[in-house]
Amino acid sequence: MIFLSLAGAFTVQWLLFRKRPLYDPCWGIFIIYLYYAYFVPISMVLTGDYQILLVEQPIWVNEADLYLATIVNFFGFTGMMAGYWAVTRKHLPEEGTARLPLLEIFRHFPTIRVLVGAVVACAMLIIFFYQRELLSVLAGYESKIETNYQSSAFSFLMGIALLFLSINANYLSLLARNGLTIAVGAGLAFILISFLVFSKQPFIFAYLAAICYLSRNRRISPFFLTMGLSVFVVIALVYFVPVYASYRGTGVVDLSVAGGASSAVIASDAMGPFGVMIYAFNGYVRMDGHPLWQSFVLWIPRAIWSGRPLDLPEAFAREIIVGWQPGQGLAFSPLAEGYVRLGLAGVGAFMALCGALVAGMQRLATRFVTAEARIPVALTLGCTLALAMLRGTLSVVVTHGVQMIVPIAVVGFVTWVLTRSSARHGSERLLNVGSEHSVSS
Repeated sequence: MIFLSLAGAFTVQWLLFRKRPLYDPCWGIFIIYLYYAYFVPISMVLTGDYQILLVEQPIWVNEADLYLATIVNFFGFTGMMAGYWAVTRKHLPEEGTARLPLLEIFRHFPTIRVLVGAVVACAMLIIFFYQRELLSVLAGYESKIETNYQSSAFSFLMGIALLFLSINANYLSLLARNGLTIAVGAGLAFILISFLVFSKQPFIFAYLAAICYLSRNRRISPFFLTMGLSVFVVIALVYFVPVYASYRGTGVVDLSVAGGASSAVIASDAMGPFGVMIYAFNGYVRMDGHPLWQSFVLWIPRAIWSGRPLDLPEAFAREIIVGWQPGQGLAFSPLAEGYVRLGLAGVGAFMALCGALVAGMQRLATRFVTAEARIPVALTLGCTLALAMLRGTLSVVVTHGVQMIVPIAVVGFVTWVLTRSSARHGSERLLNVGSEHSVSS
């Protein structure tokens, strides 16, 4: 049944997006969904190991729950991608055809100059005002979790710096004449950053930079390339995830653990959302005190809304983790949220709302930047939101979306001011030259 559900997901993707170019975020969102929804149940079927660990508590997944999970996965995927398609079908950014040297890109496109300046500004703020927090994050995974929980300003700055860095990498991989060198360099840099700050998100950014470069070859079929990438990702995960999981726990890169880990370790990051979904099937996830409308206002900081309630993932973590400590949590699941809120029949509708929301925020963000920057912005924001959504809830999508759109809007405003200022000074220079010519004649 799980493989029939997976084939159905590929069919839906082909029907809705087969004509979309490779740089469209729908392909990255597809791969992210495949991992978080399908990787655990497929590994169970292939290995015969139906036990998962959720916050060190073993859970046995029975046949009925696994069967229900495959149905929910398909309904959720169909709804999410239908919602995404409905919002983006008439608003696709077009790829620039320019293949320019780096200096020419910086000279002709002010957005890239502002984006680079934004990365430098974030880095300077972190270095000068958050040295202790930065060193704490670099010290280990546990201290990183605690630091991000205690210093929301530092966590925000780090997130925005990586966001702008990803947009820059996409921008140059897509438009620069030496795009291959930039894409490879950016990919390696993001992998290094991922190990340094114990975060999985930079891996997605490395993938996006590669996609931007590959999309320059229009002969590549996005659908079949995505299928090939899916197989490659599965193989890579089998060998890479155990190494990364060991590194996060010990701080030491041990290549000897590659290929010898259990399915639970290999699928460790997807285990949280899948485990929460199993809990939801058995009535252990409740929405009492978490009305749907709250999802759209929880982005308001506690400094403004002192009585802001806990979001659903944190409330669930406090309930399920024995001896909960600040910063501790686990990945949630929008599929579980949709199932509990609306039942099996409503999962598709709930995920359609999530997909439409991701697409709407993606569209909004691209309106703040110049034409040649819209694809890089759409890719980074769309896939980052999808990653947050599939490890969280609807409120997480709204919160992350607001936190990313506002800085992008600031970049757009600064670019607009600089462009107008440059145009005004250019006009004044022309007027001065004309006046001097009149006087001399």
